[in-house]
Amino acid sequence: MKRPLAGFSLLPKLLLSTSIALTILFAATGWILQSHVIRMTEQTLADETRTAFKAYESLWQSRKDQLASTSLILSHMAEVRAAFSTGDPATIRDAAGELWQKKTSQQGAIFIVADPRGRVIATLGESPDSGDWRELKAVSDASSQCPVQCS
Repeated sequence: MKRPLAGFSLLPKLLLSTSIALTILFAATGWILQSHVIRMTEQTLADETRTAFKAYESLWQSRKDQLASTSLILSHMAEVRAAFSTGDPATIRDAAGELWQKKTSQQGAIFIVADPRGRVIATLGESPDSGDWRELKAVSDASSQCPVQCS
């Protein structure tokens, strides 16, 4: 039986084998390069995501600390204590409105005053659309820890 490349001279056989070898070499190099680039991209993306989450958590921690210090300052103010000692919702709403306008008003913020059972007495700023916020379970849960602040 005759071999398929027996009729060709040595030069075409050498060129064909070199072409096949170079094609295999380039394909292997491309595959290795592609997998390395994909791994590096995934690693960079994961690192950037972790960094973004840390920045996000830091922002929220800062915001929480700011709100805690503001609420602590408000709770120690004589006019706030006087308004709350009356127990009258209208007086509390008026005092909260004055404080909101003078000291704490921020765009996009909401200021809610609730009794220890979690029922909302006054709300200032951008109120939520749903009626679920009229009783705040978080307030009644936190009231057991008073006067210590909780978040």
